[in-house]
Amino acid sequence: MNYLLLLTIVSAICSILGFFSAKFINERRWLWLIVVFILTFASGYAVYSNSELNRIKNIQRQANAIYEDYYHCSYEEFIQEALTFLEENKDEYSDSYYRAKQIDSVVNSSAVKFYSEEAIKLRGIIKGIATLNK
Repeated sequence: MNYLLLLTIVSAICSILGFFSAKFINERRWLWLIVVFILTFASGYAVYSNSELNRIKNIQRQANAIYEDYYHCSYEEFIQEALTFLEENKDEYSDSYYRAKQIDSVVNSSAVKFYSEEAIKLRGIIKGIATLNK
């Protein structure tokens, strides 16, 4: 659902109702306008809060899916999957993304093909994000 469109429609309806109600009730015109603006603000805040909650739940679902995928793919695949997730959410988890990039630089600089330690470290970061949002 497009929340900005919903907010625009609710705001327009409240403004029109407030304007016409104020014309019929001359002595309480400003009171009606204040009520309309309060309703508009409250609906906007509700829409914003709902979208933030949905975004956080979506990040938690993604982190849980990646965390559970640890045993179903190779270490290299898991590292790339975790890095992609953290890069996608680097605005929210910049420190975790920075640590993951350090782990990735260790993986890329080593000639060893066994990445279990680095994958375990990344799994810990992903687990932290998944449990932080619960």
